[in-house]
Amino acid sequence: MLLKDLPSTRKEVVLFKIQVQDLLCWKELPKAYPTMEIAMANVPDKPARIMKRSDKGWQIAWTNQ
Repeated sequence: MLLKDLPSTRKEVVLFKIQVQDLLCWKELPKAYPTMEIAMANVPDKPARIMKRSDKGWQIAWTNQ
């Protein structure tokens, strides 16, 4: 049995980041939020989306378009 086959006890880190649309591209704001609710409270009034970032990658969690 290899060490990589053992189950990990490390908890997955999940952060939520806000991206806003600037002309034709998405710009990520520098602050990361620990929960989706806190990120939703800080979304600006312009076109934006919330990205869920974790150890496994990223995905779009919410968008206001």
